[in-house]
Amino acid sequence: MKIILKIFQKNKLKFLSGFAFKGIAVAVAGIYLILIVSSFFQIKSNDEKLLAFDQIQTEFDQLNKDFSKLVKKKREMQKSLDLGKMINSNQNISGLEVTIDSDIPIGVGLGSSSACCVAAAASISELFKELSSEEILNISIEAEKTIFPDTSGADCTVCTYGE
Repeated sequence: MKIILKIFQKNKLKFLSGFAFKGIAVAVAGIYLILIVSSFFQIKSNDEKLLAFDQIQTEFDQLNKDFSKLVKKKREMQKSLDLGKMINSNQNISGLEVTIDSDIPIGVGLGSSSACCVAAAASISELFKELSSEEILNISIEAEKTIFPDTSGADCTVCTYGE
């Protein structure tokens, strides 16, 4: 009877050890499965956060551009305000006087009148409102027409764009 009991106990231990090994293997596999599923949901969550970040970055870039435009506009307004204060501080000012001192001979076809018109238009535009090169060109051509009514505008164009 003792022998039968020992064989029975030995088989029982083999059965339990095999069962325990299988249980540990299943537990480890279960843990890996839980980790994989958890990682999948974490990746999805991070994808959503990255998309939200991209949207916020785009909005920030647009706001930064708008802010730069506002700063430029503020500078222009400050220039106008400063000029207005200067004019109001001296009530005798009734206009703007521009004096040109040049050694270039008058009427010899060197385009000095066009150069003066462009220089004056560009300088005055800095006082009130920054104008584009095209706007300065158009004002210069109109000013040149007061001197030479049939001007082609070529000299003003060269003086404005440097070509």
